[in-house]
Amino acid sequence: MIELSHPNYKINLATLPKPSVLLSNLKRLKLQNYCYAFWVKHNNTNILMNIGMSEGNRVGDRLYRKVGNVPGWGQYQLTGVFGSDMKIVVEAVETKFNGMGLKIHKDDVCLHIWDTGNLTSPTFKSPTVEAEKKLFRDCKEKFGCIPSGNIQDPNDRNKAQIDKSHFNMLFEMDKG
Repeated sequence: MIELSHPNYKINLATLPKPSVLLSNLKRLKLQNYCYAFWVKHNNTNILMNIGMSEGNRVGDRLYRKVGNVPGWGQYQLTGVFGSDMKIVVEAVETKFNGMGLKIHKDDVCLHIWDTGNLTSPTFKSPTVEAEKKLFRDCKEKFGCIPSGNIQDPNDRNKAQIDKSHFNMLFEMDKG
């Protein structure tokens, strides 16, 4: 399973000339199922802004849209509704850390990514969803709360789980 402190990739947004470069890099990696976290550095402190996940065929599309909505891209700033939830994340984090004078800019943001494509889950739930839940548990253990850019902890949703081994004991599956 994954750990908050050990992402597969770390990308400082300051190194990207425009958001589409991130999309090209993610497509080259063929990254389809992943979890991610946005961190902002302020006064030598790293603040966890947001944790999320994405699954599916549109490689890197969700991250591209979110990254493109972080302030600081100038003419490359994305507009439109897709990914604009990142503006809400930025506002929530800046509000929470208002006393520190935090103003988020893409050059201070680092994106952490965990590839979940090869993970398995002991339940019938998605390994990526379960990995995201684990990142939230790690966050709560380390900081005592979920990131201020998240409004809901995925661990509080859909708590009933069916263990695969228990299911297999109850039902015989045709292997032919």
